[in-house]
Amino acid sequence: MWWIVLLAVGSATVYFFLKRAARAKVVEDLERKVEKRLKLREQHLEVVGKKADELDATLREEINKLNYEDLLEALRTHKYKCIDVLRAFQYRAIKAHERTNCICLFVMEAEDEARRYDELAKDPSYKKPPMFGFPISIKENIFVKNYDATKGYAQELEKPKDYDSPLITQLKEFGAIPFVLTSLPLSMLTYTCSNPVYGTTSNPFNSKRTSGGSSGGEGAIIGADGSLLGLGGDVGGSIRIPCHFCGIAGIKPSHLRLSEQGMEGSVPGRPLICASAGPMSQSIKSSAHYLKCVWSDNWMSRFDPYVPPVLWNEKEYTSTRKLKIGYYIDDGWFKPTPALQRAVLETKEHLERLGHTLVPFQPPDASRAYQLFIGAVCVDGGRWLMDKIFNDLPCDGYPQMLAMYRIPIVLQRVLAFGFDFIYPRFAQALRAMPITTSDLRKIYTEIKYYRHDFTNQMRGEGIEALICPVQVLPTVEHKVPMKLLSGVSYTGLYNLIDYAAGTVPVTKVTEVDEANLAEYPATDPWYVIAKDAAKGSIGLPVGVQVVTPPFHEELCLRILGEIEDAVKFQINRK
Repeated sequence: MWWIVLLAVGSATVYFFLKRAARAKVVEDLERKVEKRLKLREQHLEVVGKKADELDATLREEINKLNYEDLLEALRTHKYKCIDVLRAFQYRAIKAHERTNCICLFVMEAEDEARRYDELAKDPSYKKPPMFGFPISIKENIFVKNYDATKGYAQELEKPKDYDSPLITQLKEFGAIPFVLTSLPLSMLTYTCSNPVYGTTSNPFNSKRTSGGSSGGEGAIIGADGSLLGLGGDVGGSIRIPCHFCGIAGIKPSHLRLSEQGMEGSVPGRPLICASAGPMSQSIKSSAHYLKCVWSDNWMSRFDPYVPPVLWNEKEYTSTRKLKIGYYIDDGWFKPTPALQRAVLETKEHLERLGHTLVPFQPPDASRAYQLFIGAVCVDGGRWLMDKIFNDLPCDGYPQMLAMYRIPIVLQRVLAFGFDFIYPRFAQALRAMPITTSDLRKIYTEIKYYRHDFTNQMRGEGIEALICPVQVLPTVEHKVPMKLLSGVSYTGLYNLIDYAAGTVPVTKVTEVDEANLAEYPATDPWYVIAKDAAKGSIGLPVGVQVVTPPFHEELCLRILGEIEDAVKFQINRK
């Protein structure tokens, strides 16, 4: 019998060393690809930087002082050449990158596009499209022909797309020029922004803190004034959280209203929790203009028959009708830190001064909604995500985020019984993952009923829109989101029910907010992490979230615009 034991041990040893050697070969190959890609990025920065420097500095500053509307008008009248505007934007994008590390690659074809538009503009009969010559930044997972959509994975390098996504195709129809691709986190399923290919993207207000995720590069480049308008994607807050962290505006439409084609998601095969593409900008009115162009006709529906032909509702957007709006500062699952609560209450006062009626609202069973969100986002209990990340290069902080996924789901359920008496919220999270396809079916069924319950509650109370926190915290240090995924309940809820949701900056963290942290709970490890992470945040931006039912994005944009104007008016008065 001894030889059987010896054979088993020997076989296991050989298997272990072969496995390790294979892994070492994979890592070596991926590191080579990353080294090659970083050299390419440096070449892009150098080539584009030299060309941008050729533009007269006075002209560059003149162009870069213009806001979105004024620049559109200047391009329409051909006050500035498209190539000069592109050069000015390339310059400012590089400056933003130097502060935040937000750029993956420049779209090198942008120069040819700009020159082509300049030639077309020489013809007096040429009818300029609505975004003629305007440079747009693009989140890297949205397909741009000839460029990778890696989602932060080294294994997805050197796989350029051979077509533009419908979003990019339509942008080009509008005359816009996609000019730069921006960074995102590995897997896109976290609200920090770091990956093993391009590194870590920082917040434009504090380099020790994150720009958010997964549209973190967009948040950083726009927040650092490197772009005026960009496209992001949102599956659990990936547009709204970077906007909130970086002091900019943006909206996640209900996902069916824009095409999903040509946009890589964090986990494939999710039929309910779908990623929504959406605009991010320095002013919400810029995002509104972009969406007005998108929905001005049925182009998107003709291109993608799964997009319903719902046109822009100008009447809803420009209406002055007074609204009944619900608000809440605590969803009952995770209490926000003081600045986030104050932002909602101050926004409530702004809207009341405009004549709207604000009433308290409490989301139904927010803890169960969070469980349903996590279960449906991961679909297979996190297996696909674990395999994908395990077969890539290591990325700092990810072992912490994946710690729970490593525990077999059956064991998670057993552990939940013990945590029921110590940390009940953690116990609820341990029960979120489906074990079988039958479990997943039940999750989908519950989501369907939860959507009806939520909508019926709003209708029953006569509420047309909601305002609430965007997050639990202002921007935090880079690794905190890895330990605090539970902080996405305020955004994830509206992906779960597929409502339109956007954000605008309304305030900054104050000394009073910092002092009020003393009263913030520390009743479980998540609250302790949040309380500690919020310290030292004075001066950082804080946004508020506005929510409306699906296909009422115009109402959401209207309210966001009213809030933005009210905040500017208050600031100008001081």
